[in-house]
Amino acid sequence: MVVRQGGTPHAKLLDFGVARLTSADADATRTLAGEVMGTPAYMSPEQAAARPLDARSDVFSFGAVLYELLAGTRAFSGDSVAQILSAVLRDDPSPLDAPPALQQIVTRCLAKEPDRRFQDDGRRQARAATPNRGEHRWDGVDRGAAPCQSEPRRRR
Repeated sequence: MVVRQGGTPHAKLLDFGVARLTSADADATRTLAGEVMGTPAYMSPEQAAARPLDARSDVFSFGAVLYELLAGTRAFSGDSVAQILSAVLRDDPSPLDAPPALQQIVTRCLAKEPDRRFQDDGRRQARAATPNRGEHRWDGVDRGAAPCQSEPRRRR
């Protein structure tokens, strides 16, 4: 989804595929309590297996989105939901045609075992590495980027 903030378009990702129904109220929904819900191609293996979730599940889902952006195809596919979930649980995606450092990032995000992935989304490290100077702090709110202060290029 693209939204405009102050006339500038911003991309917003709305579905990482992480959801779990916790209410057993049959009148509110026809889904059983505890049933795994989400977009199968972006679910983490632990979500597909109905195991407990944490931030590392979001890291996996981010990796699936990043893979799709780079490869132009989904990391995990199939002709049915069962085949897609099986691929998420067992298969590795095809190698990316990308720089080695980017391949390593995507591979680590898509690790089947949560302990082998990045342990969070990196905001903690970004806050620690960024000096607290007003608009440069990161608190999870996008305030837009500062204008570039570089010299214009000169033609030869």
